[in-house]
Amino acid sequence: MRRQHFAPVAFLAACALVVGACGGDDDGSDAATTEAETDTAADVTEETGGAATEAPTDDGADTGGDDGGSDTAGDTAATGGDDGDDGDGGDDGAGEYNPVGTMRIGSRIAVNTLNPFDDQTPATFSFYAWTYEGLVRQEPDGSFGPWLAESWEVSDDAMTITFTLHDGVTFHDGAPFDADAVKANIDYVKTGPPDQVIPPVAGQMSNVAEVEVIDATTVAFHLVEPTPTPVITWLARNSGFMVSPAALGNAAAQPIGTGPYVYNADESAADLSHLVFDANPDYWRPGDVGVERVEIDVVNDNPTRRQAFEAGQYDAVTDNLSLGPPSVGKQIIGPATIISFTVIDWQGEVIPELADRDIRCAMTQALNREGIVAQLGQTPESVRYQYQGDPSSYAYIDDLDVPSFDIEAATSNYAAAGGAGFSFSNGYLGNTQFGNASEAWAGGLNELGISMTNEPFDPPTGGEMFGAFLEARYPIQTIPINEPSPLLTLAQRGLANGTLNPSGAVPDGVEELVQAALGKSPEDAEADIEAAWKIMLEECIWIPVFVLEDGWEVHDNVTGLERVAGIPLHYWPQGVRVDG
Repeated sequence: MRRQHFAPVAFLAACALVVGACGGDDDGSDAATTEAETDTAADVTEETGGAATEAPTDDGADTGGDDGGSDTAGDTAATGGDDGDDGDGGDDGAGEYNPVGTMRIGSRIAVNTLNPFDDQTPATFSFYAWTYEGLVRQEPDGSFGPWLAESWEVSDDAMTITFTLHDGVTFHDGAPFDADAVKANIDYVKTGPPDQVIPPVAGQMSNVAEVEVIDATTVAFHLVEPTPTPVITWLARNSGFMVSPAALGNAAAQPIGTGPYVYNADESAADLSHLVFDANPDYWRPGDVGVERVEIDVVNDNPTRRQAFEAGQYDAVTDNLSLGPPSVGKQIIGPATIISFTVIDWQGEVIPELADRDIRCAMTQALNREGIVAQLGQTPESVRYQYQGDPSSYAYIDDLDVPSFDIEAATSNYAAAGGAGFSFSNGYLGNTQFGNASEAWAGGLNELGISMTNEPFDPPTGGEMFGAFLEARYPIQTIPINEPSPLLTLAQRGLANGTLNPSGAVPDGVEELVQAALGKSPEDAEADIEAAWKIMLEECIWIPVFVLEDGWEVHDNVTGLERVAGIPLHYWPQGVRVDG
């Protein structure tokens, strides 16, 4: 048996899609660079001290989505420096329970439910993590370590993961957190009613054939395929949050977890625009409960939110960092998000013209990326022509044939392809960045005789956006991507059973390349990943536009808030404090 700790596989969260770009003269280079994220599973180390193999790192932007496979072969896990028995990196949270004060947060992100299984938006972790925890969590450095599980072991054949749970943990309703509770949650995620479990969440546990209760603190996950990496990483996401068995199926009304804070429904707004959480006096890590009360307001308008922060109304705010640094406090840079368009109807089932690659690529050539970022006040380096941002990044494509904006060439190419004009609607999140990108492209398409009507989501939430995508409500949709792994993102749209591939259709050659990459080491998989992405990009199915950096702004009296690599706006609330 191998005891394993997982290095940054940086998994999918909400909106991963695959990319398209049309042929032309541009080399497709992207200068935008974010803080380095590790792309694949790494540092495989046997408990007996076997040699480690380090994965290549990804210096590109973070993207979002869903998994369908692991970055590497199934047994490619990683050690986190020790045997993984202590999941907090040193501090065991065993200090005294002594919460002080109130933390007030202004959030640019809204949440539309407190049921973690009904929302795949990565940024909503900033709401859920106060109440819910999982067996595994992703640390600030991107590694995956134990949490509610004090350790785990993977069998030699990689077909079973056995978790040892912390004893004595309870849910907010007093129910014990034990192996039975774990089984109830995973079984629910796998089989819950469609109106209660978003299909991609269920798909995250598709590789779990059976959950076996061995005893109260020991539970075994028997797998369908010998690929434990995706299971472990998904357990650090929404599908791995543990809900009290009594609240399963009703977690939106009864958000009951094991976390350091308890949801206060009486003082929270029914529309979730104002949320209140109270300190949990029975938390299993009492020293990690830093404040008595947490209040979160949803404030969509960037200037209003910034002004409220600088006036001291909020201790912390989530922000679009293109606004520049605040006049007070400090910034915590978060992962980048790729703003993009995805052609959902690329087979032309709704709009026949979209089945023609030449038409899709001519449309792409009418997109003025540089003009969009200039209008938004961002640097030219934020323009994105492919998935990766830096030529030194893992799986960056050197010979990608993607043109720059050229409306005359786009018009000529569209006419040569037999384009005669058509109309369609595009859905986007209701904020400036998405709106500007959508309106700018609509203007370019209009020059070709194509009418694109842009429709902001109401409510303007990631959940609504995600649902629209899964239901294929729009033939083309504006999408954010927040997952740093090019392979994991690709698996969602490059596999017929990908959980973010509503049509199930895959361009010729892509599925074979993705499947080959999933069975190789990171070093050996890079060529396959690049080849698959090249097909997707040059087929003009996913169209990247620019990179948006998100982050936190906090006053100097806030301590313990660290971003988690790979998830936008995400941190764990354990140990967060407000002094004074």
